Amino acid sequence: MQNNYETHITQEQIVGKAVIKIPLLGWPKIWATELMKAFR
Repeated sequence: MQNNYETHITQEQIVGKAVIKIPLLGWPKIWATELMKAFR
């Protein structure tokens, strides 16, 4: 169940918009970040 503030968004609250969506790109980013942390 979503909270009221999650569903009622005003125009002033919108900061930008997504132009393209690449669904599985998040995993390699997480792996790369974790790998970089390991070498610090």
